[in-house]
Amino acid sequence: MRLVLFALLLSLCSPVIVQDTEVKGVVTDAKGQPISNVDAVGLQHFAAGGYIKVEAKTNEQGRYELSRVGKVVFFRKAKYRPVTKVRALAEGTTNAALETEDSGWTLRSSTPSEQSEKRRYGNNLLFMVPTGVMVKKGKPDDDTWSVFVIFPGNHTERMMIWSGSTMAWDLPAAPEAWYLDGSRTEERANASAGAIDIRGEMPGGKRWRSLEWPFDVAEYHDVSEAAAGFFDKIISSGCRRTFGAN
Repeated sequence: MRLVLFALLLSLCSPVIVQDTEVKGVVTDAKGQPISNVDAVGLQHFAAGGYIKVEAKTNEQGRYELSRVGKVVFFRKAKYRPVTKVRALAEGTTNAALETEDSGWTLRSSTPSEQSEKRRYGNNLLFMVPTGVMVKKGKPDDDTWSVFVIFPGNHTERMMIWSGSTMAWDLPAAPEAWYLDGSRTEERANASAGAIDIRGEMPGGKRWRSLEWPFDVAEYHDVSEAAAGFFDKIISSGCRRTFGAN
């Protein structure tokens, strides 16, 4: 009877039991040669909510192993495009091939006049919001603050700009959940600037994007194509603050 009751209890609780598993694999370059010192990152989840990062670096043979992580595995190395893999938990092997980063993506420095413009928001990376577009400031949280840019097309879709001294660039960038809905993604990085930019198109056609830079994050999620295009123009206006400029 105790065994029956225990089995019943497990079946009732199974939806909240974390099912993280082991994963290993090999990381190579575009020519199939192994790459060492690649950061392989997964998230270990807690049944009560939340997670911690689990990290490993590839060895000389390009091999890595991660213990008790979820479906998403992030692969990151300077000078290479970021790669994110979504696996089935039953898949114990996940390999990745990294391409060299897009050298055509740069983040220009701001001019003194741009730094003084009142419609520019951010800390180290300044984004220009057009005049007349609604902006709402979020409540500061410890050492961070946020700005919500409202899409003028319907006043419901929004982009967020997070800034603050605790917003240093950190793996894995875009939230894990954004990859798990089946989104088609495009990822790029600028190692010299320490920036990473990830875009996703959701199965229903909605869009998301996350641009991370030390001390700044600009992102939107689950917005229409029209809103994404509007927000992308603001993100493209981003320029690096030049400290000491008059």
